[in-house]
Amino acid sequence: MDNSMLFSIFFLFFIFTTFASSTASFSNIHKCSQEQSEALLLFKHTLSSFNSSTNDDCGSYNHPIMMSWNTSTDCCSDWDGVTCDNSTGDVIALDLLCGMLQGTIHPDSSLLNLTHLTHLDLSYNNLNGTLPSWLFSSPSLQYLYLDNNMFSGNVPFDSFTSPSLKSLFLHHNQLGGQIDVQTFPQLTNLTSLGLGYNNFSGELELDSLLSTLTNLDYLDLSYSGFSVTTNNANHYVNPRFSELYLASCKLKVFPNSLRAMKQLYHLDLSSNEIHGQIPHWAGEIGGDLRYLYLQSNLIEGPFPQSICNMSNLGYLDMSNNRFGGLIPQCFGIWISLRMIDMGNNSFQGTIPNVYGDCGNLEGLILNGNQLEGEVPSSLSKCQSLKVVDLGNNHLNGTFPSWLGDLPNLKVLVLKSNNFHGHIQPSATVDSPFPSLLVLDLSHNGFEGQLPAKYFQNFNSMKNVVKSSKEPEYLSMGYGMFKKSLVKLESWDSGKLWPMLYQYHFLTSCPHCFCQVSNPSIQFMLYETLLKKLKQRRALSNSNKGVTALEANIFAWGIGKTWGCSGTYPLLVVKSRLQGLDKKHQYEGIGVWGGAGTFQVMLSYRSF
Repeated sequence: MDNSMLFSIFFLFFIFTTFASSTASFSNIHKCSQEQSEALLLFKHTLSSFNSSTNDDCGSYNHPIMMSWNTSTDCCSDWDGVTCDNSTGDVIALDLLCGMLQGTIHPDSSLLNLTHLTHLDLSYNNLNGTLPSWLFSSPSLQYLYLDNNMFSGNVPFDSFTSPSLKSLFLHHNQLGGQIDVQTFPQLTNLTSLGLGYNNFSGELELDSLLSTLTNLDYLDLSYSGFSVTTNNANHYVNPRFSELYLASCKLKVFPNSLRAMKQLYHLDLSSNEIHGQIPHWAGEIGGDLRYLYLQSNLIEGPFPQSICNMSNLGYLDMSNNRFGGLIPQCFGIWISLRMIDMGNNSFQGTIPNVYGDCGNLEGLILNGNQLEGEVPSSLSKCQSLKVVDLGNNHLNGTFPSWLGDLPNLKVLVLKSNNFHGHIQPSATVDSPFPSLLVLDLSHNGFEGQLPAKYFQNFNSMKNVVKSSKEPEYLSMGYGMFKKSLVKLESWDSGKLWPMLYQYHFLTSCPHCFCQVSNPSIQFMLYETLLKKLKQRRALSNSNKGVTALEANIFAWGIGKTWGCSGTYPLLVVKSRLQGLDKKHQYEGIGVWGGAGTFQVMLSYRSF
């Protein structure tokens, strides 16, 4: 027998044994046991499904996950959300998030029969009632996600006895009660703990918690109801700590334990009572800190150099504090920065020039300070900018028309400054402001006409996406860009009026604007508004019926005769209008007359 024949025999033998082995392996995959299948079906029968429209958080992922659970199929291979151990057939994981489930988890739930369950995810459902203690004492459970439901009552912290538990998320519920850190020592493997957005009470000593849970690297106590305290003693802290959320925890000082978190990635200390200056050691926090939220505290002093040293910082919010002094030059060289909000402080001087690559910068908010000078044209390098809010400062110069070159700019707020002169169209692009949604130029010294070139290109203002019952841009701010900047439905005149008379502006529209935005104003009729004006004695006899449109800084009329229909954008500019030509029968314009000045506001419903 030659070598080639021997090789062929050995090759065929190898193929046969491999196939036989794989076939045997496949045949050894265990199916779901009847006991576990029955336990899951009993659990299904204790719950019901709800309408998907009641849970917008899940979006298209929302689905009735238990629809596939039935007696005619195998729970390991055919049931959605169920994972089994291939070698034993034991159910080891239930992933039921966004499963459109409602009901309660009973103390004697059939899930107790799933003795090998390591992963239970019931998040983003409408589950309610109290939490049974067995959830926290199961010897096998490692990952427990109960967040974003409607659970209530006190959490049985004294039942936290499972050393296997690694992740516990209870945030966004209605849970209450107090917590004793001494109940946690047995959770030696816990790495992630989310208790935020609940109704807990009492004090929680941060340093003791961190030194007790020595493997913890993620902690969320934001809006939990706890009053978080710190003794600033040198307790042990996991150096691999990565995310810490302590918003609205009544903190008074910067926790000293932050110094030990060498890998901190995300830090939120917003909406607390932290006072004094940022400590000099702040630059030691995290080697790769990307998110730093300090807004809405009582922090004072100059812009800290320690923050300048955070070269990887992407999101910085220092708004609503008591910072002062000059904005440092490091502001202009942060190449990683995507959003910076330093609004509502007392910063002075000029806005620094941008020297580095600012291609990542999407949001620049410096409103409510004491900044002066012109807007630096070097910001034109920041081609990703979506929001620029420089309102309520002392900035001057002419309109920075180069802002129209920014292709992604959605919000431009220059209100309440000292800008002056004519607004000139961009000299470098034919279609300026291609993405603009909100333009606020009120309370400045602009004059002349707004270039029709701008309005012809406001294409992004045409779209109506979803309505809301309140104007977020005027009353709520930007919401950290998590919500759309302006959303409003047809305003009730009673709600609209108090907001209107606070402003001195005229919003007007050239004929080309009708062609672009197909406008249909949603506000009160002119006659209705005049009635309100008379009731408030805001319109003097000398102003009634006076035709003085030529006295406007922006002198355009909006009349029924245009036959416009659709939606208007939000556009706010200052006016020196001395009178109103009633023969046009202005529709939907809010007007206030006082001291020889009219205010006119116009807005679209949403975007």
